[in-house]
Amino acid sequence: MIDLSTIRRDRAALEAELVGLGVRFKGKVCRCPWHDDHSASAGIYEGEDGVWRFKCLAGSCGFGGDVFDVRAKIRGIAVADAVKEFAQTQRPRLQGPAGTRLPPVYTMDQLRRYKGAAQEGFYAYTDPATGRVDLVVVRFREADGKKFHQFKPNGELDRFIFGAPPEPRPLYNRQRVAATEKVIVVEGEKCVHALHSVGFVATTSPMGAGKASYADWSPLAGKTVYLWPDNDEAGVKHMAEVADILSRLSPAPTVLLIDHVAIASGPKADAADYVAELGGDQHECEGAILAVLQDAGPQRPADGLRQRLEDIASGKLRALAWPWPMLTRWTNALLPGTLTTICGDPGSAKSYLLLEAALHWIATGVPIALYELEEDRQYWQHRALCLLAGDSRLADYEWLSHQGEWQTAYTLHADAIDAMSLSLTVAAESSPTHESLLAWIADQAQTKDIIAIDPITAVESGDKPWIADLRFIMEAKRIMRETGKRLILVTHPKKARQKGGSALDDLAGGAAYQRFVQTVIWIVSHVPEQTFTVHSTGGSADAVDCNRTIRTPKARNGIGTGREFGYTFCPQRLAFIEHGVVVKDR
Repeated sequence: MIDLSTIRRDRAALEAELVGLGVRFKGKVCRCPWHDDHSASAGIYEGEDGVWRFKCLAGSCGFGGDVFDVRAKIRGIAVADAVKEFAQTQRPRLQGPAGTRLPPVYTMDQLRRYKGAAQEGFYAYTDPATGRVDLVVVRFREADGKKFHQFKPNGELDRFIFGAPPEPRPLYNRQRVAATEKVIVVEGEKCVHALHSVGFVATTSPMGAGKASYADWSPLAGKTVYLWPDNDEAGVKHMAEVADILSRLSPAPTVLLIDHVAIASGPKADAADYVAELGGDQHECEGAILAVLQDAGPQRPADGLRQRLEDIASGKLRALAWPWPMLTRWTNALLPGTLTTICGDPGSAKSYLLLEAALHWIATGVPIALYELEEDRQYWQHRALCLLAGDSRLADYEWLSHQGEWQTAYTLHADAIDAMSLSLTVAAESSPTHESLLAWIADQAQTKDIIAIDPITAVESGDKPWIADLRFIMEAKRIMRETGKRLILVTHPKKARQKGGSALDDLAGGAAYQRFVQTVIWIVSHVPEQTFTVHSTGGSADAVDCNRTIRTPKARNGIGTGREFGYTFCPQRLAFIEHGVVVKDR
């Protein structure tokens, strides 16, 4: 008889199930296989009862449980059935030769039943040269939306394990593609089947929009290719990426873009929707789609740039504004998909700069997430109250003995403090890791437009911080690019640098913080005040006393690289007052 309590206390048993899903562990931390996890938002842990459990910390998922909960989740069955199945057939698979752990193995029939009634599509990618299936995609629906799992051959005939095959991954419907000179590229296997039902050959790459570069598009070389985007921004960008890849094939295909807007019935409508709307008459469907193909226009590699320029001109692609117009205008720092670094010496008020900006964004309806790695929640609520009230005396403990004064400020701004608190995360007693921060960033990027971390230098980086910094920045940049959000990182200067230095090489941390961010904002203190000639927003040149300047050694999306801006940090209001662009003497 199998001792279920022993299995639940076996870390290897739990890991074996997750490894079978393609999960890779870094210690106890991993990516969650049940949502589109861009970073390590999950892990395993041993409870006080000795049972090992999986837990995802992403708010959009939150799944957790022991080895049998995980088995039930994988197979789409009840936990009791998972226990029964394990007792009957699966225990021997936990250990392979020499103690290696073996992932679950599926037959084709088992994959057709995978997820049971929740399954919405089963698609086998067949290699026309061998007749073997080299990828199976199962699409299904759960309470939190549509999902898909991929399975690859495990080396045995018609046996599969969870995970995608090596890149480049195959296209769908390759046998029919090889036999024709005209192919329609769509997004999703369902659309391929819809077009096939009315006599047209189509293909798609696995994994959906934004993943075109992972696929092998060589079967389309030399053909006439029609691109049929889904009627949404992601679909348009995906087909632009496909067009760029096709332009580099040899011989180059003739690429034509279908006017998806003219034929779409609504947002996100795709080729399958269009076929469904045409009805069941084969001849009418064929004639309508032939007309769509005839109206298709050439897709040029430069069309992606044209779309970008149109989005900028129409205001669709725009930088979110700082509270300071000149800084916004000259840097364009907060464009979608960007990273910005704020730096400055201790006492330069960089945290106040970020907090003032955060309160501005909240007040103007911009969803933000602010992660403070130093001090507790009440500390930042207190500082926010000082800014909202415009009165630094609220930070004076002796002055706070005048209860009527602070009570008036608190009552007036309590709602704004509540709103700020909903956007605020503070670190626990231990410093977060890069992995846990990436999980937090990925989760916040689902709903927030701006994400900020202050200071990033408080993160535990291990014994090779330059490598950890590079991995963090590259993964964070990928998350921002794919979600179209903005990340702000507050950092410090290097301890060993020239006095007053504010060059990129003076940033603390690995070289990734200077190389791979789009904008660097550097706050410089001037004590005593210095007089600068500045061009104000009105265009006049005036001599102004400034106790702060902001330098922008890097402004990749604006015209402000190498510029300096004059400010006064008001000690009474704890706020930054912008004067203008500093005029350099020639």
